[in-house]
Order: sequence, then C-alpha cells, then structure tokens
Amino acid sequence: MGKSLDNPTSEIFNVAKVFFILSVILAHSRVNDSSFYSAIAERLGCLGVITFFFISGYFFNISKYGVLGFFKKKITSIFIPWLFLGTLVFVFSDYPKSLNSWLNWIIGNGTYLYYLTILIFCYLLFSFFNKKGASYFFIISTIISLFLTSFDFFGYLDPYKINNYLNPFNWIGFFSLGHIMKNRVIGLIPFLNKNAPYILFFYFIFIWISIKAEGHYGYFSKLAIPNEILGMTVIFSISSLKIFRKENFIKISEFTFSIYLIHFLVFPFRIFLIQNYWSQFINPIIYMLICILLIITGKFIAKKVGLTKMYNTLIGLR
Repeated sequence: MGKSLDNPTSEIFNVAKVFFILSVILAHSRVNDSSFYSAIAERLGCLGVITFFFISGYFFNISKYGVLGFFKKKITSIFIPWLFLGTLVFVFSDYPKSLNSWLNWIIGNGTYLYYLTILIFCYLLFSFFNKKGASYFFIISTIISLFLTSFDFFGYLDPYKINNYLNPFNWIGFFSLGHIMKNRVIGLIPFLNKNAPYILFFYFIFIWISIKAEGHYGYFSKLAIPNEILGMTVIFSISSLKIFRKENFIKISEFTFSIYLIHFLVFPFRIFLIQNYWSQFINPIIYMLICILLIITGKFIAKKVGLTKMYNTLIGLR
C-alpha cells in the first residue's frame, strides 16, 4: 500500500490503518459487560475491519501484475505470515489442539483470522468481476446479507457450524465501496478535514442513540451499517488532521499487519495494566506499542544473525 509522505491520500490512508488496528485491539480487549462505556467500546471496536476492507478495495489493482503475478506476491506478503503467526498464536491459545481445530483457527471460523479469509475471497472475486456494475451489486448484496444476518436468518441455514464472520457477503460491499471510490477520495479530503469535529460529534450522538435503541450490538446488529459507515467516515476525517499526519505516526502503519496477527500474544500483559471502564480505551495503545517493541526487537536480532529477509517475510513486514 502507498507509503509516500508526499501523497496526502496515502498519508491519510496510512494514518487510518493505525486507527484500524487500535479499533481491532479494542474489540478484543474491552470490558465485556452491559455498561454504557462497554457499549461504546463495542461500537468503536467494529470500525477497524470494515475500514481496512475499504482501504484494501481502494488499493486493489490486479492489472498492475496480472492475476498470477498478483497472487504470487500475496504468497509472501499475506499467506506465509498468516500461516506462521496464526499458528504461533494458536499454539499459545487455549483453543483445542487438533488438526481440525487448527484449520478452523487459521480460516477464522470463530477466530480473529476470518478477515484474511474474506480478504483473499475479495481478491479472487475482483480478479474477474472488477467493473463498477459488479461493485454496486456487491454493495447491495452486503446490505441485504447484513440485514438478514441481523435477524439471524442464516442461523437456520448453518448445518456445518460456519460462523457469520465467514460469510463473504457480509463484508465484500465495504471492499467494493473502496474500489469504486478510488478516484473520488482525494476530492473528499478537504471536506473531511474541515468538518472533522462536526463529523465526530454527530457520530457520538448516533452512538448514544444506538445504545438507547439497541442494547445488544456487534458487526451484525440492526444498526451495524450506519454505525460502520459513519464510524469509517470519522476515522478518515480524523486521519486527515495534521496532528496525526506526522512521519513517526505514519511509520506505525508499516507494522499494522504484523500487529493484527500477533496482538493476542500481548494480552497477558493486561495483569500489569489498570482495567476499568476508562482504561479500556487507553490500553489498546499500550498493547499496540508492546507489539511494535516486540517486532522491532525481533528485527534487531534477525539483523544480527543475518536473517532479516526471512524475518520480514514470516512476520509480515512490508
């Protein structure tokens, strides 16, 4: 993905990746109860994955490499770190240890790795159906699929115990939206930047209303689509602010894929952190920094023993 600091759009998308990973970590580390603050955290935790699907769709360009060339690159950039780090986290998890459990873990059937399975599905589908008409069809399909899922429609069609997170039509619309916005985002940047405070205020008003209207929440709630679209708009609005568009902040984006794959490994550090309704919004930053420290330490050791290239491939550094 674009990393040039001379390109405002690339800067904003790279900053958004940092907020994406913080949202994902929040989703997996928040206080899980029925409190008002937990409900806010639950909604904020739903923004990361859909934002990254949008970014992935935005940067999707199969014509640059061709189908075979594109997926050949994905072997080293996605599949190897996915299998290596996914297996590492599986080994340290309390998940049942069997071949079937490992396969379910890796594909994300009930685990956080569902995102990569769906991402590869999106890449495959868009390798052949990447016209605007197809994108609009996929967006409509996602709206319908999320609506049906919110009423547990697919719960009655689940003889193989496949998790709703692995239903590609619950996600592909966000990838499609990013794809059709490829040449339009740059025109929206001034608006997002100028109105960031108002967009943020409106979003938190929406969150307050949604908590009152719908106690139970998640990716597949009845108010999921407006929450995720508004929340994603907030992420891009905040990412356009100069306070975040600094080189050191943008550099964190280089680690986000690796952080996504290993962040469960740092959760044992929670015993050293304050755990309450307020700290749950701060702790993801600490978890992210611990992940970065571990990654940089590993890179330093790999360099000392002459295994930098192998380390970067295994850990998913771009």
